[in-house]
Amino acid sequence: MATTSSYLQSELRPPFITGEFILNNFTVFLHDQTHSPVYCAPLRNELGTHLSAYMWLVTPGVISKYDFSIEMINQRNSSSKNHILRAFGYMFINNRHGGWQEFYPLNRLAVDGFLVNDEIKFRYQIRPSSYFELYKRSTRQLRELKNENEQLLEDIDQKTMMNEELEEEIEEKEIANEKLQDEIEERVIEYENKLDEKRLENEKLKKINEQLEKQFDDYKMKSKIGEDKKKRTVRKLWNNDNDENVFITERSRGEKRRASEALTSVFSILFVALTAEFTNEGSSPLAWVQSMMNSVPCLIGPIVSILTTRLGYRKTIMIYHLNVIARKLKILYLTMSFCYSFGNLLVLVATVVAVTEHFEYKPSFASALTISDNLPVTIFIQN
Repeated sequence: MATTSSYLQSELRPPFITGEFILNNFTVFLHDQTHSPVYCAPLRNELGTHLSAYMWLVTPGVISKYDFSIEMINQRNSSSKNHILRAFGYMFINNRHGGWQEFYPLNRLAVDGFLVNDEIKFRYQIRPSSYFELYKRSTRQLRELKNENEQLLEDIDQKTMMNEELEEEIEEKEIANEKLQDEIEERVIEYENKLDEKRLENEKLKKINEQLEKQFDDYKMKSKIGEDKKKRTVRKLWNNDNDENVFITERSRGEKRRASEALTSVFSILFVALTAEFTNEGSSPLAWVQSMMNSVPCLIGPIVSILTTRLGYRKTIMIYHLNVIARKLKILYLTMSFCYSFGNLLVLVATVVAVTEHFEYKPSFASALTISDNLPVTIFIQN
C-alpha cells in the first residue's frame, strides 16, 4: 500500500491509501465462489451475469465511515480512460461490506481487455471519511498497540522470571553436581584405600599360608619318620617275642652263593628223579631220559627264581603257562606243577620267597614244607 494523490484528494480529508490486487485463475474462482477483500461472490447477483466488487472491513467491533474506490485495469490499453473506476462512501459495521453488485458484465471482460491470460488486475483506494475518523482509527490502533505492547511486556516479564527460575535451577543443579562429584571422588579415594588394605591383608594371608604349608610338609616328613621308626620298633619286638615262629631278617646273599644254591637245587631234583626211576623194575635207559625231560619244567621255577634275584624280581610258573613277575614283593608265592610219568602222578610244589632290595624274609612252616637258606625245595610224591 502507498499514500497517493488523486482527483478525490482534499485538504479537509485524509489522503487515500492505494493498493493493487491481482486475481489469478479467474475461471477457477468462477466455480469456487471464493471471497476476497476486493470482490465477494461474483455470481451472487440474481442473473449471474456480472462481476461483483466489494470492500469488506474485517476488524471486529469497529464502526467507521470510509471513502473508497475500485478501479479495474484494462490490460490491453494502459490509458486511464479505458479503466473502469467506481467510487463510494460507506459506513462500515461489523461483518458488513460495501460495493457494487453489478461491477462489470462477465461476457465483456475478455472482449474489452480486462481478462488476459485468465488474470484480472484491480487498483483500489481507501481513506477515512474525515480526520476525526482517522483520529479514532489511530487512537484505536494505538490502544491496540499499547495493549499488545503491555501483553508483550507481560510476556517478557514472565519469560524473564522463567529465565531467572531456570538460572536458579541451573545453579542449584551445578552446586548439586559439584557436591556429587566431590562425594564420588571421596568414595573413589576411600575404595582405593580399602583396596590397598585388602591387598596388604591378602599378602599377609599368602605369607601365612606359605608358612602353614611349610609347617605341614615338615609335619608330614616328621610323621613319616615317626611311622618308619614305629615299624622298625614293632619288627624288633616281633623278632624278640616270637621264638617259635621266627621271622628273621638277614642281608641278601652274594651272587656266587646264589648260583651255587641254584645248581645244588637243580642237581638235587635230577638226582631224586633218576633215583625214583632207577628203583622201578624193568626201567630202560630211554625211561631215564624221559624222566629227566619230565623233570625239566619242574626246574624252571627254582632256577629263574634264584638267578633273577640280582634284579630284584621273582618269576613264578603255574601249570607250565602262567608267568607272574613282581618287584619288591614281601609275600610268599607257591608254584604247583602236574605231570605224568609211566602212569605215576608227579606233583611238584615249589616255594618262592619274595625279596626286597636289601633283605629277604624266611618264614618257617610245619612238617610238609621246609625252607633252608631261601632255596625252593621240590617234593615228589609217588603213588
